[in-house]
Amino acid sequence: MKKSLKRLLAIALCAMMVFGLAAVAYADAPTYYIYIENPGDAKDHVFEAYQVFSGDLTIDTNNKQNSDLSDIEWGSGVDGAAILAKLGAPYTSAADVAEALANKTITAEAFANIVAGCLTGTGTTSRPDLDPNGIDYKIDGLAAGYYFIKDQDNSLGGEHHAYTRYILQVSSNIRITPKASKPTLVKKVQDKIDSTGATAWYDSADHDIGDHVPFKLTATLADDVSQYDSYKVIFHDTMCPGLTYDGDSTVSVTIGGNPVSTGYVVNSVKNENGTTSLTVTFADAKLQGATDKSVVEVIYTATLNANAIIGSKGNPNEVYLEYSNNPNAEGEGSTGQTPTDKVIVFTYELQVNKVDEDGAPLSGAKFKLEKLYKGSPDDTWVLVKEYDSGTENVFSFRGLDDGRYRLTETESPEHYNTLTEPIYFTITPTHQQTGDDPKLTNLVVKQTAEDGSELDDADVTANFTIEKININPETGAGTITGLATTNVVNKAGLILPSTGGIGTTIFYVIGGLLMVGAAVLLITKRRMEGREG
Repeated sequence: MKKSLKRLLAIALCAMMVFGLAAVAYADAPTYYIYIENPGDAKDHVFEAYQVFSGDLTIDTNNKQNSDLSDIEWGSGVDGAAILAKLGAPYTSAADVAEALANKTITAEAFANIVAGCLTGTGTTSRPDLDPNGIDYKIDGLAAGYYFIKDQDNSLGGEHHAYTRYILQVSSNIRITPKASKPTLVKKVQDKIDSTGATAWYDSADHDIGDHVPFKLTATLADDVSQYDSYKVIFHDTMCPGLTYDGDSTVSVTIGGNPVSTGYVVNSVKNENGTTSLTVTFADAKLQGATDKSVVEVIYTATLNANAIIGSKGNPNEVYLEYSNNPNAEGEGSTGQTPTDKVIVFTYELQVNKVDEDGAPLSGAKFKLEKLYKGSPDDTWVLVKEYDSGTENVFSFRGLDDGRYRLTETESPEHYNTLTEPIYFTITPTHQQTGDDPKLTNLVVKQTAEDGSELDDADVTANFTIEKININPETGAGTITGLATTNVVNKAGLILPSTGGIGTTIFYVIGGLLMVGAAVLLITKRRMEGREG
């Protein structure tokens, strides 16, 4: 039975992957080649071509891609009987299947899934063809027909790749440009401006030690998920020692914007180096509604702890996505992974040096540090830390965020006056909000008025110095340690002089006169009593 396959061009349009096809006119030949332009995602590809349908070719001299294939049989690259067994009734021949494909009774996607499991031999493999723009590939010696083209199983080295597959008509020498589909992954950390209550998701943030820091992982799946029997997705997240995972109860998941509570497994492991490995595993994300280009979002929190690094180095958090990458494999198949995405959390430190008017260290003072928080019905000053220096003169407040602060001396060193007014100041960092490796670029700590407004220079009593290392002498740029230091001065109390001038001398004189007077009175009284006796 002769059937025309002109309508099978629909297969190329509905194939698993989208390809740019450019027909190239060559002289008629008994065999043809496919020229595969640089895929762009990896070198060392090995492509294979498996003939699905063969037949007699009648060439359209105006457009060889419209050439007619008749007397359709199963091609040399597939097990036709196995395909028919999977399709079942009413299909009994290659011609029946070809007609069903042309009429879209069988979809190209469904047919490709079946063909992938019914291939025979090794197919006709590609060879590299050097090109000025990269490495291209060529598959030679192909007879006319329809071909299943794919990456050879286990041929892609490295990590960040996805295997291709598509069905293509070969009736002339042709050139194609594959567009492999892979997921993408973006990680963000929530930054909160405590003095305003505003929040946003960035590649960097700053927080106080003790803050519960939200992290968001967003994966956009490949556009060929529907071609897989099952589609594995695993988020691999690593927290630095300065971050403590808050537990599975903080994990929330959505797929396509819809909350998901089952079908995934969360696992956390504390590593010997102090880091924490967190995985969120979907054995088959399709069972939870994932399909082509679905967005899978995972949010969790971790606490910035006492191991947090102060300043420029910060506290990084990295993640990559593991995903199914071979639609041609049966069962779980192979997996690839996305590049790692990193976010970073910064925090800072305040050091107060207690000194006298001459700059000499003073011990025995007590302070409390408070921070202004907004976003609640009333602005609230919250205690950060109370500090008793004891025999030391240095007060260290470690792990501070941006915002407005109030430093109050609650007890001064002996013989010195306690500060009557708190010292108000702001911490204002600048860090890159986007980027693969965001940096802390500036840090300003400045005394302010109580309402946060700037002070005149004459009213400033605390000058904050920001420590930097490896400073560039031309630009002044360097590594910001995150340490801000300032001196807080206590003045001595009023003490009456003990020597010199009138001082205590007048009191000595008066006291002496009083004693002499008392003695005279006592003697006089005794004499009078003696006379009377």
